[in-house]
Amino acid sequence: MSNRIIINDGYGAAVIDMQVVRYEWEQREAKLKCTHARVYVDARKNTVTCRDCDAEVNAVWYLSHICDKWSEFERYRKQYETAKVLYDERSRTKCQHCHEMTRISRCRPRRTP
Repeated sequence: MSNRIIINDGYGAAVIDMQVVRYEWEQREAKLKCTHARVYVDARKNTVTCRDCDAEVNAVWYLSHICDKWSEFERYRKQYETAKVLYDERSRTKCQHCHEMTRISRCRPRRTP
């Protein structure tokens, strides 16, 4: 049985405090929804523990998770670089006000003395 607080309602019926039940439910839901993004690696015990939900995480799973995140980062970086190249190639754009093509003025980096 869990650590629920039983309150006597005065009529002989045992009542469970709903705040405790709600707290237990929220903790259980948080563990189910946890992505284990922040972990603690204990090299002495060879364990990986989630800092958010205190669950012990499989080290091989976490390593593959890191690889997936790195691949996602690399994909976004490549998308950014191709978009930047396309932007740099543009020299004209359509004006929002007059709807005519106008030259893009490039900002120059400030010189620091």
